[in-house]
Amino acid sequence: MYRFYSGIGIPYKNFSVLPFEKSFFSGGANGMRGWRLRKLGPGSYFDPDANIIDHIGNIQMEANLEYRFDLLKIVEGAAFVDAGNIWLLEKDNNRPNAAFRTNEFMNEIAVSAGVGLRFDLNFFIIRTDIGIPIKDPILPKGERWMFQNKNAHNGILNNLGYGNYKILPVLNFGIGYPF
Repeated sequence: MYRFYSGIGIPYKNFSVLPFEKSFFSGGANGMRGWRLRKLGPGSYFDPDANIIDHIGNIQMEANLEYRFDLLKIVEGAAFVDAGNIWLLEKDNNRPNAAFRTNEFMNEIAVSAGVGLRFDLNFFIIRTDIGIPIKDPILPKGERWMFQNKNAHNGILNNLGYGNYKILPVLNFGIGYPF
């Protein structure tokens, strides 16, 4: 199964931002499964003290690829790769690197991969997925892929009083297929 999803939201003339419930977010059980809900983006913006509400944007691009296979009568397995992010339409001085820039957005695409189980109970499907970030756009260039050293980013975090960067798997639960 595969999906490509993109969208752009433009506020009405008398507003400078989209209403919160119409804004895009990324992460969670139905999107970028290597990140918790609303924890990815916008762009390569990073603030360790940022509120979860800051992780919304006006632009979203996402692609998902999932291979499903039978394990038992009611149990399916799945392997997946997700790629995408959200961005702001316009520059925001309070959130640097959050705006969509045509020359940078490809470098800000996050990638996650993982496996999951689907329990088909005929009237609905219960789903569990374990995803892990493969490419994280908040990291400095040259350190964004999971196999690259994290020297500069760890130095920044240590100066802020945070520990080393850790790649942790994310467990997601859902009802129905993710797409």
